Amino acid sequence: MKLIGFISLILLCSLLYLFFTGFQSIETGDKEKNTPKVKNIGSHNISDNDQQLNINKIKQENISDTTSAQNRIIFKIPSSVLSEKGTKEIIAKEEKWVPLYKNAISRSTSKAYFQILDARGKPLEKYQANRMQVRLWRQINKNQWIEKRIKFDAAKNIIVCEGQQKQGLEPGFYSLELDGKGYGQLKFNFNLSKNRDLHGTYFLPNFRKIITIHFIDYNGNNILFTDNVPSYSFNEVKNPFKSHWHKKRMFLKEPTYDNSRRGGSGRFVTYKHHTKSYTKSYTNYICKTDEGKYYIRVFVGQEGSLNYKFSPLENIAKKFEIKSKFENDRNNEFIIEMNAVKYDPKKTTIRLKKDAGRKSLLKNQLTAKEPQSSEVKFNYNATGISYHLDNLIPKLHLEYKGMRGSVFIKRKDNVFERNFHSMPYNNDILIRWTDKELFQTNWEVIPLDENLVTYRYDKLDLIQFRVNLLLSPTFNKMLMGMYAVTALEKQKAQLFVKNNQLYFTSYILKNENKIKTELSNLHLDFKGFYYEKRSEFRNYSYDRPFHRRYLLINNYKNLNLKIPLAVDRKKILKNKDHEITLKPLSSVLILRLIDEVGVGLPWVESSLVCHDHINTAIGLKRIIENSTEKVFFHNFKPTWNSEKKHSDDKNISEQDLKLMGKLKSLIQNKKALKYILKNKTWYNIYLKGLSDAKGYMTIRSDEIIPGKKYTLFLWSNSKDHLKPDKEITFTAKKGITDLGALKI
Repeated sequence: MKLIGFISLILLCSLLYLFFTGFQSIETGDKEKNTPKVKNIGSHNISDNDQQLNINKIKQENISDTTSAQNRIIFKIPSSVLSEKGTKEIIAKEEKWVPLYKNAISRSTSKAYFQILDARGKPLEKYQANRMQVRLWRQINKNQWIEKRIKFDAAKNIIVCEGQQKQGLEPGFYSLELDGKGYGQLKFNFNLSKNRDLHGTYFLPNFRKIITIHFIDYNGNNILFTDNVPSYSFNEVKNPFKSHWHKKRMFLKEPTYDNSRRGGSGRFVTYKHHTKSYTKSYTNYICKTDEGKYYIRVFVGQEGSLNYKFSPLENIAKKFEIKSKFENDRNNEFIIEMNAVKYDPKKTTIRLKKDAGRKSLLKNQLTAKEPQSSEVKFNYNATGISYHLDNLIPKLHLEYKGMRGSVFIKRKDNVFERNFHSMPYNNDILIRWTDKELFQTNWEVIPLDENLVTYRYDKLDLIQFRVNLLLSPTFNKMLMGMYAVTALEKQKAQLFVKNNQLYFTSYILKNENKIKTELSNLHLDFKGFYYEKRSEFRNYSYDRPFHRRYLLINNYKNLNLKIPLAVDRKKILKNKDHEITLKPLSSVLILRLIDEVGVGLPWVESSLVCHDHINTAIGLKRIIENSTEKVFFHNFKPTWNSEKKHSDDKNISEQDLKLMGKLKSLIQNKKALKYILKNKTWYNIYLKGLSDAKGYMTIRSDEIIPGKKYTLFLWSNSKDHLKPDKEITFTAKKGITDLGALKI
């Protein structure tokens, strides 16, 4: 009985298995009936329901890379896109991603300040401090660094690390290099935390010392005059900054534009050698010593050379020379014996007459002393101006235009006063009112009388207005604190954020005739957190070709906003609060690329592809991946204008005709061929982005249409055009499409 029961159980399980497998086969058959048939037309296979293959008409779902095949979206590309027969399934790896906001889109405000002293803890010499060069690097990963804005305050001997427009640095690991010239080189590393400042003190390896050269004759008497002056020299390090390198960018392909309609590059300069015929008059010079002594500054620890060149009458020897690091205190004084030469006072000119032997070096010429606030009193019995303002406006300044530029006249409460030691040209001065930002009046001519004070009284009917800019959270965080509103004469206004609202303020006069700045000429002007040209910095470097290899420089393809702001004066006056709101941007995409810790990532390149062309783009990508002509596709850079219709263009060069012929043999579909002829590759080369030093990226184009779907391909670590590190799909919004922060 037990055996019969066991056999019955086995038979029952077999029947259940056959039942379920049969059901699945029936379901599979039903699916195959619903699959659109494919018929042959010529040499291409085209589906009867080809329009259904468009990616915009396929229902998409967010999927993960680790999901099974049942959860993946399958795009079937017609064989006409491929060079092979049949169809291929393209699996879009569309990751589930959620935009990050709040702290993720906020840049850090961290700053660092380092006091620099010599080896003995004393301040630096003024001349050497002005010649020092500094470099600051932030580490991106093991072998990638980016240079940051930095300056050396020579007056205070402080290295100031505040970033662009003093807006702070990103957190992370930093390396600082300083070329102290005679004081030696200094390199040190430090870590910055987010939104925290860092202070420190560092010491250079060398220090300055004053040595004496004593000139005497063979009788031991002091020599009061010499033909020359002793000199000290040392070899400076030619390239002191070599220890850090930037990331080697991949550089996505660029469009080819029609250069025939463009002007010249403006880089050609013609030099002419001018010769002048003149008669040189020789004059005898003698140098005065301090009772036979000269004082020279040397650097202890720095290999240097001390020289004095004898005249024929002073000594038979050609010159006196000592090479040393001057570390021994016994080398503080050198005695030179030579002949004292007599000079005719009528035919000679005395040098160092006021500073015999350069005795001033014995005085303290160091730079880091705090400047003493000595208030200069206004002299009412001398030439000057006293300008009284009836209403007290704290932000208002009186600007005076002098021979050497503009100067702001000192104020006390609402009185502005200044003396003039010499009468200006035509006895007139130019002044105007300004808030040092956007507001400024026309220049006013005021005549002066010698040894008299000119009094002026004024009352300004100022209206402070506010302009709100409706942007997006990421735009607000990026622009907050930046001087990104410009006017006519390079005036700039700072942007503020309050209650998630970006705004700026300025003044207008009720009397419109006196104001110079026209509100219609205001612009939102921001070029991103890119590194400016080194020539704009205080410490200029003569090795620009070397440094240009790793600078993150902005150009017309990167984040570059210059949008007119239609600020209407009449609307400001009508509004009781004198406040207006503008929407300056449209058809723009913004996001911030960050690492796992939340620090902004530079050098991330991107390409934006509309889903109207996504099938063609992905199909071309697969062609190139499976082709044996990968080198040809990678180097495919025709010289024709990408904006023209190439099939009708008769002026294509013979070399480009060969390229087009080979391309047609590899890609047979007309739609795909037209796409690659325009873009030169599988992605869109006209909608590209590059993240700046803080990770912000924008793409601005009229091709970003609200309601349409797009895929953004991102390259960070990858150096392969066919292998982006990340791709995200989204639907464009009206105005600004803000994707927040994205970890990559």
